[in-house]
Amino acid sequence: MNAVLITVETLLAAMFLVSGTGHLVGRSLLSTPVGRLGFTPAGRRGVGALEGMAGAALLAGTWLPAPELGVAAAVSLFLLAGGALSYHHWTQDNVLRCMPAATVTVVALVDASVRFLL
Repeated sequence: MNAVLITVETLLAAMFLVSGTGHLVGRSLLSTPVGRLGFTPAGRRGVGALEGMAGAALLAGTWLPAPELGVAAAVSLFLLAGGALSYHHWTQDNVLRCMPAATVTVVALVDASVRFLL
Protein backbone atom coordinates (compact mmCIF):
# COMPACT_ATOMS: atom_id res chain seq x y z
CA MET A 1 0.00 0.00 0.00
CA ASN A 2 1.16 3.53 -0.73
CA ALA A 3 2.85 5.43 2.12
CA VAL A 4 0.72 8.51 1.46
CA LEU A 5 -2.47 6.47 1.73
CA ILE A 6 -1.29 4.86 4.98
CA THR A 7 -0.46 8.29 6.42
CA VAL A 8 -3.79 9.83 5.41
CA GLU A 9 -5.76 6.87 6.73
CA THR A 10 -3.87 6.84 10.02
CA LEU A 11 -4.48 10.57 10.53
CA LEU A 12 -8.15 10.24 9.55
CA ALA A 13 -8.61 7.29 11.91
CA ALA A 14 -6.83 9.11 14.73
CA MET A 15 -9.00 12.18 14.22
CA PHE A 16 -12.20 10.13 14.40
CA LEU A 17 -10.95 8.16 17.42
CA VAL A 18 -10.14 11.37 19.31
CA SER A 19 -13.40 13.02 18.28
CA GLY A 20 -15.43 9.92 19.15
CA THR A 21 -13.76 9.60 22.53
CA GLY A 22 -14.43 13.28 23.16
CA HIS A 23 -18.10 12.84 22.39
CA LEU A 24 -18.32 9.79 24.63
CA VAL A 25 -16.78 11.53 27.64
CA GLY A 26 -18.40 14.91 26.96
CA ARG A 27 -15.35 16.85 25.81
CA SER A 28 -15.50 17.64 22.09
CA LEU A 29 -11.97 18.59 21.07
CA LEU A 30 -12.03 18.36 17.28
CA SER A 31 -15.68 18.88 16.52
CA THR A 32 -18.56 21.27 16.77
CA PRO A 33 -20.18 21.40 20.20
CA VAL A 34 -23.07 19.09 19.43
CA GLY A 35 -25.26 20.61 22.14
CA ARG A 36 -25.47 23.74 19.99
CA LEU A 37 -26.83 21.60 17.15
CA GLY A 38 -29.61 20.18 19.31
CA PHE A 39 -28.19 16.77 20.19
CA THR A 40 -29.14 15.22 23.50
CA PRO A 41 -26.37 13.69 25.64
CA ALA A 42 -27.45 10.22 24.49
CA GLY A 43 -27.32 11.35 20.85
CA ARG A 44 -23.86 12.80 21.42
CA ARG A 45 -22.64 9.52 22.88
CA GLY A 46 -24.19 7.62 19.95
CA VAL A 47 -22.34 9.79 17.44
CA GLY A 48 -19.15 9.35 19.48
CA ALA A 49 -19.54 5.58 19.48
CA LEU A 50 -20.03 5.52 15.69
CA GLU A 51 -17.00 7.78 15.17
CA GLY A 52 -14.84 5.67 17.45
CA MET A 53 -15.86 2.36 15.89
CA ALA A 54 -15.35 3.63 12.34
CA GLY A 55 -11.97 5.13 13.24
CA ALA A 56 -10.84 1.90 14.91
CA ALA A 57 -12.03 -0.15 11.91
CA LEU A 58 -10.13 2.12 9.51
CA LEU A 59 -7.00 1.82 11.63
CA ALA A 60 -7.37 -1.96 11.72
CA GLY A 61 -8.01 -2.10 7.98
CA THR A 62 -4.89 -0.02 7.37
CA TRP A 63 -2.45 -1.93 9.53
CA LEU A 64 -3.87 -5.47 9.51
CA PRO A 65 -4.14 -7.74 6.45
CA ALA A 66 -7.87 -7.02 6.08
CA PRO A 67 -8.41 -4.79 3.03
CA GLU A 68 -12.18 -5.36 3.01
CA LEU A 69 -12.42 -3.96 6.53
CA GLY A 70 -10.55 -0.86 5.42
CA VAL A 71 -12.89 -0.30 2.47
CA ALA A 72 -15.97 -0.73 4.65
CA ALA A 73 -14.55 1.61 7.29
CA ALA A 74 -13.63 4.27 4.71
CA VAL A 75 -17.14 4.14 3.24
CA SER A 76 -18.71 4.36 6.70
CA LEU A 77 -16.53 7.37 7.57
CA PHE A 78 -17.61 9.01 4.32
CA LEU A 79 -21.27 8.44 5.20
CA LEU A 80 -20.74 9.67 8.77
CA ALA A 81 -18.92 12.82 7.61
CA GLY A 82 -21.51 13.40 4.87
CA GLY A 83 -24.25 13.16 7.48
CA ALA A 84 -22.44 15.72 9.61
CA LEU A 85 -22.13 18.03 6.62
CA SER A 86 -25.81 17.72 5.76
CA TYR A 87 -26.75 18.30 9.41
CA HIS A 88 -24.64 21.48 9.47
CA HIS A 89 -26.40 22.61 6.31
CA TRP A 90 -29.80 21.72 7.78
CA THR A 91 -29.13 23.83 10.88
CA GLN A 92 -28.12 26.71 8.57
CA ASP A 93 -24.55 26.99 9.82
CA ASN A 94 -22.34 29.43 7.98
CA VAL A 95 -19.66 28.28 5.55
CA LEU A 96 -16.83 28.43 8.10
CA ARG A 97 -18.65 26.06 10.44
CA CYS A 98 -19.34 23.66 7.54
CA MET A 99 -15.76 23.57 6.23
CA PRO A 100 -14.33 20.96 8.64
CA ALA A 101 -17.18 18.55 7.87
CA ALA A 102 -16.87 19.26 4.14
CA THR A 103 -13.11 18.68 4.18
CA VAL A 104 -13.40 15.41 6.09
CA THR A 105 -16.20 14.27 3.76
CA VAL A 106 -14.03 14.85 0.69
CA VAL A 107 -10.97 13.18 2.27
CA ALA A 108 -13.07 10.16 3.31
CA LEU A 109 -14.59 9.91 -0.19
CA VAL A 110 -11.17 10.02 -1.85
CA ASP A 111 -9.85 7.47 0.65
CA ALA A 112 -12.79 5.12 0.05
CA SER A 113 -12.42 5.48 -3.72
CA VAL A 114 -8.68 4.80 -3.70
CA ARG A 115 -9.11 1.83 -1.35
CA PHE A 116 -11.86 0.40 -3.54
CA LEU A 117 -9.72 0.73 -6.66
CA LEU A 118 -6.64 -0.88 -5.11
